[in-house]
This record gives sequence, structure tokens and C-alpha cells, in this order.
Amino acid sequence: MHLKNIIAILLTLISAGSVTAQEYEERVLDSCFIEVVYQRMRVTDTLKPKDDYELHDLTLRAGNKASAMYSAEGKTIDSLSAREPKVFLAIMMDRQRFREFSHKNQHTVIFKMKPEGKIINHDFFDSSSWKYEEPLDTPRWEITDSVMVIDGINCVKATADYRGREWTAWFAPEIPFNEGPWKLWGLPGLIVRAYDSRGHYRFEAKSISVMPGGYVDYFDYSARNRLKTKRIRALKTKRDALQVSIAAQMKQKQIPKEIIDKVNVPKTLEHRNYDFEETDYPHE
Repeated sequence: MHLKNIIAILLTLISAGSVTAQEYEERVLDSCFIEVVYQRMRVTDTLKPKDDYELHDLTLRAGNKASAMYSAEGKTIDSLSAREPKVFLAIMMDRQRFREFSHKNQHTVIFKMKPEGKIINHDFFDSSSWKYEEPLDTPRWEITDSVMVIDGINCVKATADYRGREWTAWFAPEIPFNEGPWKLWGLPGLIVRAYDSRGHYRFEAKSISVMPGGYVDYFDYSARNRLKTKRIRALKTKRDALQVSIAAQMKQKQIPKEIIDKVNVPKTLEHRNYDFEETDYPHE
């Protein structure tokens, strides 16, 4: 797990006031008809796009009525922190166990709720857990005549201007699910590959399982402390938080110095020269 995500979890636990069990929510949204693990490439310094980037595995589980996309490792970690926070905090404060427990993690979770026509977003930034809802908009795709075989799957190219970026998606008509990574969906087939024109983001399906069984779940392991906001406000706040070091954020939250020193928090800014998948908000 990247250090900033470890700090995020520590902040969540400590900012609750004490290390006690947090309220959390879990419920079934739909039966799961397809599960896809996407590898997401995100450039974390647009001044050095070939050298400074991150790779994360994100899981999409989808049915006819709903879908959820999240970090499976992150879900496990967050579930543990909610159910057994004292155990989890002890792991984080033990350097050896910390290394053994370390995985890459992302706190962004996206739930598409098709009958309700909305997306529910969970995220962690500015040292807080956030939630916001937005309409379930479908990108305005233009399907082209270009075809390609990707990992033995026949795919068709489509393009769309969506939320400030020009996206290219390769979808598979032979896999008849109108789903895809992040908020890219609405094509007559599963999106197997997608990327933006600047090369800042790329999603690639690593594994596809049709009829895997189980359910599409809604989960929130910070339900008691999660703050509500709006999409544009969330993006602006998240962008502003990029300009403040983790150490400064922890100091603002009055985290004890011994904890900051124990986890060796960086005092300087990391990865500030990048933007999000969505760039349609007021910013420089």
C-alpha cells in the first residue's frame, strides 16, 4: 500500500476520537453477472509521464441493475479497520508487520445504480472520508469502423469527449454487458481497454469472468464519519489537498507528533503535478 493510503487509514481511525469499532454499512445491490479486474495506469507527474506513474488493480462487479468498482485489497483493509481497528492500528504501527501487510490501495469506490439513475462516489482526501452522488450520465460515444483483437477478444473502437478528456474505448460486442471501468460505460459490449488522448490514464482488462456468482455489494466502512459533498466541490477540495503535504495535513488534524514520526511521514509534497480523470471543474 502506498504510504499516503496508510496515513489516510490512520487519520480515519484517529479522527474518529478513539480507536473503537466504527459503524459500517453492507448490503446487496444485485446479482453479479460479470467480474473484471482492470489495471489502471495513472500518470502522477505530467512533466515526467514516462517515468512517474502508478499501477493499480481495480475490480468491477456488475449485474443488470448495479455495479461497483473498487480496490479489492482496499476493501479488505477497510473492512478490517472497521471491524477490528485496534488490531489494524497495531499492524500499522509495527514496521515489520506493516511491510508484510503492505499492498497498493485506492480509496475511490464507484457504485452505478441504474434504476435510480445515479452514481454514488466514495473517496478519501483532505484527511477525511467523502461521499457524493451524481446523475448516471452516459458518455456520448461515437462508434467507429476500427477493429482490433485484444487478448483473443474481437473489439471495436469508440471515442467520446467526457468530463474534460478525450477518451478512446475498445469494447467487445461478444461480451454483451454495457459496462466498463470508472464511469466509462454505455457501449454495446464490455469495455476491455480505455485511455485518454493525453496518455494520463489507461484501463486494461487483466481478467474477465462471466457469471462468477455472488452479488454486487454496497459497502461503506466509514459510514459514521463520511462527509457529504457535491462532485465539483469534491474535485476542487481534492485538488487543493494535493498542494499540502501529508505531514501538514496530520498536523492540522492535531495528530500526535510521535505518530507522525513513527510512520515516517514525508514532510515534502509528493505527486502534485497531475489531474484527475475528470478535469471539468474550475482550476488552474
